[in-house]
Amino acid sequence: MDFAGERYYRFNKILLNCFGLWPSQTRRVKILFVFFSAIFFSFIFVQFSALVTSKRDLDLVLKVLSHVLPVLIYTMNYNAYYFNAKKVKLMMTEVCNDWNALDDKREIEIIEKYTYFMNIYTISIMVFLCICMVLFVFLEIWPIMLDFVVPLNESRPRKMHVVAEYFIDREKYFPFMLLHEIVACLVGGVTLLSTGTICMIYASHVCGMLKIVSFRIEHALGKNVLQHSTSQVERIICGRIVRAVELHRKILKFFDFMISTFVVPFGILIVIGVTSATVNLYRLLQPSTMKNISEFTSSLMLLIVHFLYMFVANFIGQIITDHSTDIYNTTCNVLWYVAPQSSQKILLFLMHRTMKSVKPTIGNLFVASLEGFATLSTTSLSYFTMLYSLQ
Repeated sequence: MDFAGERYYRFNKILLNCFGLWPSQTRRVKILFVFFSAIFFSFIFVQFSALVTSKRDLDLVLKVLSHVLPVLIYTMNYNAYYFNAKKVKLMMTEVCNDWNALDDKREIEIIEKYTYFMNIYTISIMVFLCICMVLFVFLEIWPIMLDFVVPLNESRPRKMHVVAEYFIDREKYFPFMLLHEIVACLVGGVTLLSTGTICMIYASHVCGMLKIVSFRIEHALGKNVLQHSTSQVERIICGRIVRAVELHRKILKFFDFMISTFVVPFGILIVIGVTSATVNLYRLLQPSTMKNISEFTSSLMLLIVHFLYMFVANFIGQIITDHSTDIYNTTCNVLWYVAPQSSQKILLFLMHRTMKSVKPTIGNLFVASLEGFATLSTTSLSYFTMLYSLQ
């Protein structure tokens, strides 16, 4: 693919390629899929094994769930993108075609502006995630570092933050168990970054193209048009409006394809995400957690990531809806009465089509928006209150 904005998408493509989520005919992709899937599912298995081999109580169950649910989230993300990799690449092809189809300098500036800012957001999220992962690794290896820096008569107790049962000698194989935990968490975090940011990039492309539609409608009845003869005016105005309508139809088709590709995984992720946020909020406010700096910091980071992930996803959905509404407002505010009668009929059709805003809807049950984020947050707090009342 070769287009003007390719540099803005290069980072996302590199991440997806590194994890075997970009379609290719090489065996490397399948090997990477098997390797990372083995890491994820083995990490889930050892955590659930702790529930089987240990004395089960509410605290243990919630502690296991507080870590295994986030693992389920990025495992589902990884598999959803792997099995839909061809569709993800097809969407990139459509993005390329949209860029190449733009021939107006001002329209190219609009789409480039949206893509540039989304690229900045991607880098910011990556920096934040890297800080969280470095802090997590530091908390895990802190006792080992102290043994070298400030040694005691005996080694400090080595304990994994995640409750897991490996069915082997914990003291002897502790470094391997710790390595498995760290690799699973790091790979999971980067998986969330790579899959989440490519969705953000595609969503920003939708917003940029919708903005271009508004731009075309707004300038369809420019003053320079009125300088021509009546027949020329009608032809020019009709041509400009038709281009705006065709672009609107094309971008809606792209948006519907994007939503339909991930509607099932996103629906499941909403349920798991709300449950995970509830459990981690409960764990954070437990007296035993608040007394342990390592557990408190880890639970706090997980909780922040949960709500940040939900907020960003819903905020992007709200922006798409707002841009769709702007098209309707722009169509109503143009000097439609100056346009020829044939053009007025096309504008009337566009008004009717854009009267209903585009909304990212998951299974006709949930709409991604700021109101949707408030609903998810309220639901998590409600479930947390119920759990807290049971103790």
